[in-house]
Amino acid sequence: MEHTPENITAFRAARWRVRTAKIAAAMCGGWPLSDGLHTREYAQCMETLRKAEEHLASFPQEWLQLYDELRAEEESPHSRSPNMLGGTLPPDLRQPRGE
Repeated sequence: MEHTPENITAFRAARWRVRTAKIAAAMCGGWPLSDGLHTREYAQCMETLRKAEEHLASFPQEWLQLYDELRAEEESPHSRSPNMLGGTLPPDLRQPRGE
């Protein structure tokens, strides 16, 4: 598979689908000791997750490894941004108030 913008966009979308499907499956599972794991919705979430993971597996393994390496670099303690949302603050918000 070539590194075209379309393929890279499709790869990013596939990664996003897997991440959101995992979150949805966890939410459908419900609280511990609930019957959430035995519902139709949970089965649908797990099926969606299975399909998303199969689609992601269709991309080259090197892409997955490269993505994981980039994520590890981004999550290093030296690269954390001061903003809790993961972005950087706009320049006008970096100045202390009253100046």
